[in-house]
Amino acid sequence: MLVTVGTLALPLALALGLSRSALSVAARRLRGLLSLPLSMLHEVLLALSGCPGYIIREGERGFELVPGVAEEFLHPAEVALVERICALGWYYRQLDNFVGRVKSQALVLHPARAAPSRGEPGSEPEPEPEPEPEPEASVPPRVYLRAAAMAIDAMLEQYLDSVADAEVQFLEDPALPLSHLQYLLRHDQLVLPAVHALVVDAEERDMRGGVLMDELHRRSLTGVPCVESKMLSLLDAT
Repeated sequence: MLVTVGTLALPLALALGLSRSALSVAARRLRGLLSLPLSMLHEVLLALSGCPGYIIREGERGFELVPGVAEEFLHPAEVALVERICALGWYYRQLDNFVGRVKSQALVLHPARAAPSRGEPGSEPEPEPEPEPEPEASVPPRVYLRAAAMAIDAMLEQYLDSVADAEVQFLEDPALPLSHLQYLLRHDQLVLPAVHALVVDAEERDMRGGVLMDELHRRSLTGVPCVESKMLSLLDAT
């Protein structure tokens, strides 16, 4: 494809009076927009899985390219596209941490106390053992939030499957443009930020029971079908 583009562009460049060096620069930029180096592709896929690497790191506002790398190797439009795609990995990581926090909130079960022994007839009864102190800060778990977290966990598994399918396509055809990866994950780019905003609000406001269900219903009233479907599925899970 690159050869075809260059062959067609050469007569036009000569007619416009462009030098071969200018045409070479344009061809390199076009090549960058059409496909990524394999090492860069691996970094992007790792970032999508929530694991920043050497080229893509975690910044204050999410995953970002390491300064200096973008200007040296990538076109400015490509830099913006890479960071927009890798933002999904940051949302995945935050949601996965949320699921882990909710799973760690286990039920506090108190062991059953044995009945006091009556002893033999005529003998003095044994003194009853002192009651064990109740555990401090035994906050009851948020059952509805836990159910929603389990549904989010299943959603994240589906997201990772989509990333794995995208990797297979790019390995089979390395000439695929970066925009194809954005197309494959187009629904996740809408769903993951919406779910992340939900869980942040739920934790900050300590939503429980009906309050959480009302919030899920409210957030399902949107004009984005994939977001609506996901919010309704979370509502059904609770």
